[in-house]
Parts: sequence; structure tokens; C-alpha cells
Amino acid sequence: MLTEHFSKLLPDKAAVLAVVLTLACALSALGIIQSTHRARMLYTDLEQRESYAWALEENWSRLLLEHSTWAAHHRVERLARRDLGMRVPGFEEIELVEP
Repeated sequence: MLTEHFSKLLPDKAAVLAVVLTLACALSALGIIQSTHRARMLYTDLEQRESYAWALEENWSRLLLEHSTWAAHHRVERLARRDLGMRVPGFEEIELVEP
């Protein structure tokens, strides 16, 4: 008689299994949601960093072009003549210095 009373209080195995499986499915779904969200956040971060890298590359290319423009031989020679009054020495003005 006592065992019949306890067997009525305890849920049957199928009900316990259903509850456990339901909890497992819910936890699995939450894990999938969390991992999907993290993947999206990481992808957004990657896109922003790639955009920043692209902007840096464009800036570097522009600076290289500007550097080559400022360092062009004809420009330096023109500025040396005009602003500094420099000139190419004549043959008689060149002195050879030996070590």
C-alpha cells in the first residue's frame, strides 16, 4: 500500500524524460541564438576593420604619390635655382678631392 502511494506521487519516466528533453532543447536553442549573435557581431567588427584598412591603404597610396611629386628631380632642381640661388658649377670650379 505504501509503494502504491509513492508511485502515484512520483511522475512516470516518460514525463520526466519529456521535461528533460524540453529543457535540453530550450538550452540548445539559447546556445544557437547566442552563437549566431556573436558571429554577427564578429562579422560586423571584421567589416569595420577591413573598411579602416582600405582607407589606410588609400591614404598610403596618396602619400606615396605626394612624396614622389615633392621629391621629383626637376622640382628640386628648379627650387634650388629659384629659391636658393644654386647653380651647376662650371668645369673650372670643380675640385677633385682624393682620400
